[in-house]
Amino acid sequence: MSATTPPQTLRFAAFDVDLRVGELRKSGVRIKLQEKPLKLLALLLEHPGELITRDELREKLWPADTFVDFDHSLGTAIAKLRQALSDSAQNPRFVETVPGRGYRFLASVENVSQTPGQALPRASQLQRLSFTIAVGLLVGALLVGTFLGFDVGGARQWLRRQSNRPMHSLAVLPLENLSGDPSQEYFADGMTDQLITNLAQLGNVRVISRTSVMQYKGTKKLLPQVARELNVDAVVEGSVVRSGQRVRISAQLVDAANDQHLWAQSYERDSNDLLALQSEMSRAIAEEIKLKLTPQEQKNLSKLARVDPAVQEDYLRGRYHLNNGGSTEIRKASEYFQRAIGKYPRDARSYAGLADSYLALDDFYEAPWETMPKAREAAQKAVDLDPDLAEAHTSLGAVHFLHDWDWAGAEKEMKRAIELNPGSSDAHMWYAEFLAQMGRSGQAISEMQRAEALDPLSLVVHGQAGWVFYLARKEKEAIEEWGEALDLAPNFAILHTSVWAAYLQKAEFRKVLKESPEEKVTDESTVNLAALAGSYAAAGKRTDAERVLAKLNTISKKRYVCAYEMGTAYAILGDKDQAIACLRKAYEARSTCMPDLKVDPRLNSLRSDVRFQELLRKVGFQQ
Repeated sequence: MSATTPPQTLRFAAFDVDLRVGELRKSGVRIKLQEKPLKLLALLLEHPGELITRDELREKLWPADTFVDFDHSLGTAIAKLRQALSDSAQNPRFVETVPGRGYRFLASVENVSQTPGQALPRASQLQRLSFTIAVGLLVGALLVGTFLGFDVGGARQWLRRQSNRPMHSLAVLPLENLSGDPSQEYFADGMTDQLITNLAQLGNVRVISRTSVMQYKGTKKLLPQVARELNVDAVVEGSVVRSGQRVRISAQLVDAANDQHLWAQSYERDSNDLLALQSEMSRAIAEEIKLKLTPQEQKNLSKLARVDPAVQEDYLRGRYHLNNGGSTEIRKASEYFQRAIGKYPRDARSYAGLADSYLALDDFYEAPWETMPKAREAAQKAVDLDPDLAEAHTSLGAVHFLHDWDWAGAEKEMKRAIELNPGSSDAHMWYAEFLAQMGRSGQAISEMQRAEALDPLSLVVHGQAGWVFYLARKEKEAIEEWGEALDLAPNFAILHTSVWAAYLQKAEFRKVLKESPEEKVTDESTVNLAALAGSYAAAGKRTDAERVLAKLNTISKKRYVCAYEMGTAYAILGDKDQAIACLRKAYEARSTCMPDLKVDPRLNSLRSDVRFQELLRKVGFQQ
């Protein structure tokens, strides 16, 4: 590159970076990338193959920021850059991390800057031009052939095949409720969920999970923009109308790269044929994106069981309330699932939903000895009724993990869930949590990255990813993940206490962190209060920590409080006797936090204590 004429456009792989206008493009399609990650990319591209140190990055991109601000900002910028490039930290194609030193750009970089008025055709542009000419000639031939009476069916099939490239990822946007009745939103959302679930079971395509796509409900964004933000090849959008016992679903599949409509279809069925309708839609989409289905996938899409509309109604309402979260909503969800089971006791989906409801109530709202046995019973019933139902295995695996402390049983169920539905972000997330608490941090991080790829906008996934990194002693990566979650939900209290605790593991962070997590915490969640006590303890604010612990002791006389979290606070305060007493109480209550015992950094001061080692053996961790 000339030292006197700086490059204007740089190219690597299928990407172009236009430095004049500040744009990143892939095969000519603009990719959304914020200012800092784009400047970071430009700096790396100017020195391909060379190490760019952290100090150099700080000097050029964050010259006035504090250490903590720089550290967090750099981590966030790298994460966003990798997401835009579909790159991986573990197996990088473009951006390599040099631990403790900086970053290196791996791919070859070409300067394709042109003088004003010039146009340098790219290979892909030439291919598109050739294809356009070929299509034009073919269309002309079709017209002439039709006029002369020739058989042009084969040519039409060729044209259709050329316009439909294989797709490897897609997003199903929330189906629009066209009934005119807002109370029918649960039905449209339920139909969206089922279509996502069906498609996610096809292992050769990455399907974005519900939590992320629901962020686009009612959006006015153009489909190519949505596709870029979710990093997918294609988007499915459509609508639902229900009138009496008839349901009509219209859907279309759009190639995100060029906003080309690949397929559109409307379906109308009786309410008791909804499962068959969903399977038919999924099969049609799979055919359009050229998926080769395995026998298991064929089996999954061939379940054409008819369902009682009243059972389906209760099931969809249950899922709707469960997805809304919160104590009241979760209780409503369990009531609807129980109603569905009462009407049809062989409905495995409703049993799985009921198990999920009990799991959601655990720790935050109800005692584990009340909720977890019910969750186990419902999950096991779901598995018995339908051994191929992935969410049932996920729920049963979670119960074995959190409550039974049956590590082999938990892993077996979680791996079976992923085998049945490789596109389930929930299954990958639960397995990642399990692996992290078993001390298998490398595998845990890999599984959590799969969950994030499937659900990139999920608050829960980012929050749990932070915890996986924290348990792996990777505090910086944990803070980065929690920062992503806080961008999605700034008032999510547990994240503030988590970030605080992670910062305080490092002495240098204590000097610069200014935010008080208490501003985000209320008495409603005892888990948040216990985490707050630990944060104060780590900060050396003993009086504040003891004040919050006293409050928790008072609350515990009226309702369940997680004694494990209180034990971590006492451990940080250096009160080993109180810490062990709390952990023993948590063991007796079968607290679902107890699987953390093996790797939780907050308990490091207790590890040499024989009483702590005894607890480890009781929970099932052999020394």
